[in-house]
Amino acid sequence: MYFADLTPYAYRHSLALPEVLNVGWLDDQHPYTQGHVPKDLVEKLAAASPRLRTHPTQGVHACPFCARIHGEHVPIDAMGSAELWLRAPSGQIYASPELVVHYIRAHEYRPPIDWLAACDLDDPTWDPQQTAKELHWRAMER
Repeated sequence: MYFADLTPYAYRHSLALPEVLNVGWLDDQHPYTQGHVPKDLVEKLAAASPRLRTHPTQGVHACPFCARIHGEHVPIDAMGSAELWLRAPSGQIYASPELVVHYIRAHEYRPPIDWLAACDLDDPTWDPQQTAKELHWRAMER
């Protein structure tokens, strides 16, 4: 599923959440920004991923780049089944596929600067799942 970086998030294409922006929803049909991301930042994100998971699915999504390279034998680290929600120091909330860590590591994806700052934000009190629920309820009331 592809969404351009920094476009408004719409959960399952039906419920728009203007407070949340998309980052890292890549596919092999659209170009993406490549560049260096500090390894310590990627490792921090990978370690925090279980806490940042939202919207788990009942299936998995395989990396489109690895699927093209490896066929049906896509490596397990190239699969995802949830979203990661991050909050930047600015307060902006971002929704990314769980595969964003893989995209950075294996395919040199370079997310936007503010999103990278969100990876460095160590706020164990922020609950992305609760935030997602609250934003969805608020959107349904609009």
